[in-house]
Amino acid sequence: MMRLLNFAIFLLFASNANSQPFYFRHYQVEHGLSNNAIYCFAQDRDGFIWVGTKGGLNRFDGRYFKTFRIPSKDPTVLSRDLVYSLAIDRAGALWVGSEKGLFRFDSKSETLVPFLDSLTAIHSIHINSKGELWFISKSAIHAYNFKTRRHTAFPPAKYFIATALCETEDGNMWFSSVDGCIYRLDSASDGFTKYPVFSRRSGVLSKRIEKIASDGNGSIYIGTASHGIKKFSPSSLSYRDLITYNEDQTAIHVRDILKVNQQEVWFATESGIFILNLRSGKFQNIKKRFLNPYSLSDNAVYALLKDQEGGIWAGTYFGGINYLPRLPFTFQKLFPDYSKMSLSGNTVREICQDKFGNLWIGTEDGGLNKLNPKTNSIKSFLPNGKPSSISNTNIHALLEIDDELWIGTFEHGLDIMDISTGEVKKHYRRGSSATDLQSDFIISMLRTAQKKHYVGTSNGLFIFNKKTDSFTLEK
Repeated sequence: MMRLLNFAIFLLFASNANSQPFYFRHYQVEHGLSNNAIYCFAQDRDGFIWVGTKGGLNRFDGRYFKTFRIPSKDPTVLSRDLVYSLAIDRAGALWVGSEKGLFRFDSKSETLVPFLDSLTAIHSIHINSKGELWFISKSAIHAYNFKTRRHTAFPPAKYFIATALCETEDGNMWFSSVDGCIYRLDSASDGFTKYPVFSRRSGVLSKRIEKIASDGNGSIYIGTASHGIKKFSPSSLSYRDLITYNEDQTAIHVRDILKVNQQEVWFATESGIFILNLRSGKFQNIKKRFLNPYSLSDNAVYALLKDQEGGIWAGTYFGGINYLPRLPFTFQKLFPDYSKMSLSGNTVREICQDKFGNLWIGTEDGGLNKLNPKTNSIKSFLPNGKPSSISNTNIHALLEIDDELWIGTFEHGLDIMDISTGEVKKHYRRGSSATDLQSDFIISMLRTAQKKHYVGTSNGLFIFNKKTDSFTLEK
């Protein structure tokens, strides 16, 4: 028991210290979401998670989703209920950018109030350090000063086609475009300074920049539509490519950027989530894994949010929401998924550790498994009709005795396996003699400090006599 306890603790801390596995909780339409296509997130002061979807605005209270439909400014015109962007202002009010226009959520009446009625297709909402409202509408940059009530527009015909915006720590507003450049606003002149970030690449089919975000230290992360992730330094006026292609050499299309902490930056892409380790400079790519119920539900990830408790929310285009809670430690989950750490069954009944450090896992629906912690792999043992194989897939009891593993089965008796070879060398079945087992259903087994071997069956408790190779019913 002590060896098993120590092994469990080792697994616990090993998972926490190294590459922690990612186990997501999923929220989809069957849980109350109005649509599985997620475009954006926000969290308000009360802790509610707001979700912009292809089918309206959703509010999540930790248990239930409530849907708010986007009102049409002109009821005679058919328009879609897409919500592209969300932001919380200094007063705690929620701003909603949608296909139908810009809205402010009135928390008292729980209604969406239109703002700047003539504008539609609103995205990239940002409340800057001065309290001004910035956003993009149909490729044009807009700014609204609440104090002066001044609305300023920067039309693409005069300036450039805008795709995204962000603010750096010095208060400068930055914008991206489809021409492979980012632009810094000169607030005094309402003009822009242009900085190309594709100058070292020729023959690029698309130079569209989808997302930009401050790194918190003066530089800007740049997510492109076909050329991966870049980083621009305003101080040196230079950029570098961090990662350009997926492992299969296809383009990385970035949708969102989130600096999680001082060690990690997450990038939502069309090929899963890329996590940049700021210490090593290396990326880890999280993708959907089929048959893994805890993996990303979809590789097309469009939105990221870190909540007030440190949990991460990832919105996908086809698979709804993926939530990764912040936990002080993580247990590694083992289940059937056809990987090298795949169990052969779902219903785990018994766990036993041998003197070699292997962990034996008996299931009721998939036979026996041996987890080797040195190779971090699992080997499965199933009946195959040979005398050296286990007799049943339904395992109810396990006991290690020196170099042997005793395997108690459901209605197929007791198997004795040689641990070193993995082969069963003896079977005990129900017999008619007084020294035989009186049942083939082995329920539990125990070896005492006095080296007595007890076998619990559906017909009573038996003591095994090693010298005579026989069983005696305990009365």
